[in-house]
Amino acid sequence: MIERGDGPPSPSLAKRIEFVSDGEVTAAELLGLSVNKGVQEDPAPFTQAPAKLSEEARALGLDPEAIAEKAVQDAVKRKRIDAWIEENREAMDTNAKDIRENGLWSDGLRLF
Repeated sequence: MIERGDGPPSPSLAKRIEFVSDGEVTAAELLGLSVNKGVQEDPAPFTQAPAKLSEEARALGLDPEAIAEKAVQDAVKRKRIDAWIEENREAMDTNAKDIRENGLWSDGLRLF
């Protein structure tokens, strides 16, 4: 689900991913929560959109700079997650194969 980009993981899965990645990928990032790592740079000026579009956005109560910054943050986060998935693909595939072949350790404990 995460790999396909269908949605965020459950909080417990996000915490497990954070644990196995030694914090390289945080649960907050996977869940889309805002995280301030203590280093904050001044946002780059919003110069990509035409002035007329920026003016219209402001007239509608939108903040083009904030929208652009959020879009860049989301793109960087997605790339980091994709890189982590690719780096750990072999381990995830091995785990999935083991579960297919042997089932889950809790299979005999379920009441449903």
